[in-house]
Amino acid sequence: MPKQAATTSGNASRGLRIRYRRHKETSEISPLVKYLLFGSNVILWLFGFFLFGVGVYAWIEKDTFTRLSNLSVIVFDPAFIFLVVGSFVFVIGFSGCVGALRENTNLLLAFSFALGIIFFAELALGILIFMYKEKVKDEVKQNLVSMITNYREDEDLQDLIDWIQRDWLKCCGVAIPDDWDQNQYFMCKILDPWIESCGVPPSCCYPEYTHNRQCGYGARNKSLIANDVAINKIYQDGCLKKGEEWFKAHILTVSIVVVCFAVLQILGICTAQSLRSDINTQKSRWYRDHPRYR
Repeated sequence: MPKQAATTSGNASRGLRIRYRRHKETSEISPLVKYLLFGSNVILWLFGFFLFGVGVYAWIEKDTFTRLSNLSVIVFDPAFIFLVVGSFVFVIGFSGCVGALRENTNLLLAFSFALGIIFFAELALGILIFMYKEKVKDEVKQNLVSMITNYREDEDLQDLIDWIQRDWLKCCGVAIPDDWDQNQYFMCKILDPWIESCGVPPSCCYPEYTHNRQCGYGARNKSLIANDVAINKIYQDGCLKKGEEWFKAHILTVSIVVVCFAVLQILGICTAQSLRSDINTQKSRWYRDHPRYR
């Protein structure tokens, strides 16, 4: 009898192990999908934190927190864009990361919903730009003029404009160099002129003159232009025109980047929804096998 009882007990424990192993092997949740979504969102989460940190650091360095009332400057502040984009990316990455790791369907739904909003917003923006090209062009022109007006009000904005004019598009002003008359430091003053009057930033100068920080002084002065002194030192094409030319020359590269970004968003939505469906199926199976916990 003791031997038979031991045999029965051994068979029972073996049966429990088999059932446990079978239950474990038939889990509806795919580890590949789960940890792929988790790993990609960890990267997204850290990237959002990095962008947000860069924005905060830039604001601390410029002491912007004491000038928050000056919204006209903050709107065109690149650090402000880093803060907004970084915060949004951080929240999305957090939802996807924790939702996948903890198998939280609510966070996965929020992650999918956020990606869906971004995708359809990008799609709507692309359609609007295609349908209202001239209106979009005028809006971009007005924003560029505002950036020129605030050129000396923000160091990051100044660096951005200098990079666009000197390194990227090699241009000056929005449409023509005289657009710099919109800035109080470079406008042509008849009364009480000063050293930068009727000038442009050094980023407007040709590469061979950029070593001289004063190369743009008087570059729009009519008397100097008449004597052919300043006109050969600065770019004559506006950044709006050069930007259009750059876009047309790189339309294939831009299209590939946009399509790849859209595909990644769609894959993220599909992966999150697939994992969410698997979690719900696994929950339904568990409640079916354990009806007393319903």
